[in-house]
Amino acid sequence: MWSLLTIAQQFGGVEGLAQDFARPAAQRTVEQLSQAAQTPALPPIGSSLPMGQAAQVISTVPTGTGLPVGTGLPAGTMPAPGVHDEVQNQLSRQLIEAQRQLNETYGTWTKTIFKFISEQGVAFGIKLCAAVLMFYIGKWIARMFTNFVSHVMERAGADPMLVRFSSNVLYFACLVLVVIGALDVVGVPMGSATAVIAAGGFAIGLALQGSLSNFAAGIMLIVFKPFQVGDEIEAGGTSGAVEEINIFNTILKSGGNVQVIVPNGSITSGVIKNNSAFPNRKIELTIGCSYGDDLRSVKAFLEKLLTEDKRILREPSPSVSVVNLAESGVQFSVCPWVKSTDYGKVRSDLIEKIKLGFDERGYTIPFPSRDLYVHTANVLPMAKAG
Repeated sequence: MWSLLTIAQQFGGVEGLAQDFARPAAQRTVEQLSQAAQTPALPPIGSSLPMGQAAQVISTVPTGTGLPVGTGLPAGTMPAPGVHDEVQNQLSRQLIEAQRQLNETYGTWTKTIFKFISEQGVAFGIKLCAAVLMFYIGKWIARMFTNFVSHVMERAGADPMLVRFSSNVLYFACLVLVVIGALDVVGVPMGSATAVIAAGGFAIGLALQGSLSNFAAGIMLIVFKPFQVGDEIEAGGTSGAVEEINIFNTILKSGGNVQVIVPNGSITSGVIKNNSAFPNRKIELTIGCSYGDDLRSVKAFLEKLLTEDKRILREPSPSVSVVNLAESGVQFSVCPWVKSTDYGKVRSDLIEKIKLGFDERGYTIPFPSRDLYVHTANVLPMAKAG
């Protein structure tokens, strides 16, 4: 079956019109016109008919109705005289009508768009500018308000970490309110904005479960204050001086001058040992001497050593006592009290002085030992076989 476009291309004089007619909107128009036509099929171009049949075919193409799409002539026949001109005229009329409808559709859409821009665009632009201005002004007000609250908390003697955390949370809450207000100015419904924010918060919470646990642990550390900046602590499998307490982690400085960053979740989930919680600390040393040493002389030497060190506190008074008769020697408990800041240095000096004093006085520091006794047995010679 030959379509209307194929017939148009067959006739060289209307080939350009057929190409223009291939556009989608015009094609739909032509298809509607073709379906509406009810004329019988024409024989294909190039076939021949008797004059009687040709006249019958010509009479089936009424003027002004158009040649339907998909019609054809029997193979090997030629259209009757006048059919060629009728097809060209009808095709031209259909193409002109399709172009007119395209122009009308384009003009309608253009008018609609310009009408929307003229009526709604200006108002929307004003609302958008007002929302942006409101956002920046609200952001500035939020910053000023949080700075004022932080200043009040600092004057009240609040913990610096608590002040910083509270100001950050307050600033974030103010920003959320400012964003919601700006969206309302633009025209976004409050219910939709709140739902979007809630959904976004839920998704972020699922993606950051580990970080949120550290966040919650940071809040607990700030509120309950198990330690402060400068304290010597043992927590999270490490130890050191607290340099900074953040909302997600705590920064320690080890004895080797190494920075250690510990997640707050690891700290709160285990045991926290704060060596700086009290102003004074007790040094506990266990010193042993052999059973052959003079017990009273050894005890007097240890007591004198504690009395001579000015860093050791007189109250509570230091103590030296025998605590155990061990397998390898006699054990003394040496327990002086010192300031927490002097703990490490005093403990190290005492151990050194005790070792040097024992060496000067001939005292023996026992260590586990075993005695091995070897007995020689007389072996009788075996009798020789006869």
